Amino acid sequence: MRTGSYIAVSATAVTLGLYQTSLLGALPSWFVYIQPVLSIVVLFFLLKRPQAGYLLAGISGVVSDLISATPTGFSTARLLLTALVIDFAADFIITNRSVYGAAILIVIARLSEYLFLGVAYYFYIFILERELLLQDVATYAIILGMDLVLITGLFLSTSIFTKRFLTIIPFVKSKYG
Repeated sequence: MRTGSYIAVSATAVTLGLYQTSLLGALPSWFVYIQPVLSIVVLFFLLKRPQAGYLLAGISGVVSDLISATPTGFSTARLLLTALVIDFAADFIITNRSVYGAAILIVIARLSEYLFLGVAYYFYIFILERELLLQDVATYAIILGMDLVLITGLFLSTSIFTKRFLTIIPFVKSKYG
């Protein structure tokens, strides 16, 4: 990655970390369910930019850990481990770059994040002897639904504006095929 890309990804990560940690609770009802960090991380892995994905997850996690007044379940470690799971799944399980692949990757990302959050929950209870508040499964399902809408929009807008993904089969025959 170039220096400008590092700056752009870092600024995006700080903005998303601030949004997800502090601004999210002050927004009206359904905005609470839009948590875009994992969707953007999945998009970076779909674009074959793993450095940007890990950087975004790490910086967003650090911002979340520094700003949050309550225990957040080790956001940095949780987001980086989730990015590692996304990287593995994007390379070895979901190898095609399609809308369905993006949807499956976001489902894998949310489920692995919920798993890591559950591990942090038990760590807080049994080792630190404190309480970590978790969201219920219904709320997490709504967040997953909003992530599916967000990743579909991001994928389609990326494919339309950058021609990185093939969304249609060309019907025009060229001289090469």
